[in-house]
Amino acid sequence: MCLEAQKEINTIPFDEATSSVDSEGFFYTKIMKETKRKTFKFYRSYFDMFNELDKDKDKLEFIKAILDKQFLGVDPNLSGIVKFAYISQLHSIEKQVKGWQDATGQELTGAYAHPLEGSTQHPLPHPTQEVEVKEKEKEKEKEKEEVYRKFAHLSLSKNEFEKLREFWSKQQIEDVLDNIENWAKNTTKKSLYLTARTWLKKDFPIKQPSKEVKKEFIPHWNADIGVDGFTKDKQKK
Repeated sequence: MCLEAQKEINTIPFDEATSSVDSEGFFYTKIMKETKRKTFKFYRSYFDMFNELDKDKDKLEFIKAILDKQFLGVDPNLSGIVKFAYISQLHSIEKQVKGWQDATGQELTGAYAHPLEGSTQHPLPHPTQEVEVKEKEKEKEKEKEEVYRKFAHLSLSKNEFEKLREFWSKQQIEDVLDNIENWAKNTTKKSLYLTARTWLKKDFPIKQPSKEVKKEFIPHWNADIGVDGFTKDKQKK
């Protein structure tokens, strides 16, 4: 085995490489390539072209070319009859790859390679690692926001507290927050702000401003006539 191949195997985690012995007694290692894509449709035309190839070596090369393109986005370096067979299916293959990339918003940029010894190239992140990183970033952004009150898994930001202060006093809010903190079922709640707002509405209903009926003065049709029917001039006298 060449040195570079040995290095590649040595850098792969145990659960991604399995060793075995073939029928002729040769020891070999299977390398499991991790990919972003999990499945694709294997068209009948691929199978028909596969059966047109006579040699098993050509068949294997043809299938490998399809799999590498579909799962890793790798363009094969083929020649002869195998190249002809692959090109005849290239339109369908590329259409499938493009469809997956458009649907997921990701690109098939190769396997999640593990760097060789001494290599400074960083491997592509695994999908689960990408999700974990994004979740941690969201948590950090939340932490950056100033917290007014926090207990267990719940927290109330200063901004949310100010929203509550528009309708309730600080003491009322504090009393409700204390009650929620001591409530055994607070673990079932996801938002301290929404829970506190619901409890405050129940304990301290918001008083709606009373509607005052404005009495409009409707002048008499003849402004010169007084209440008793006499003119204002006569009343003055």
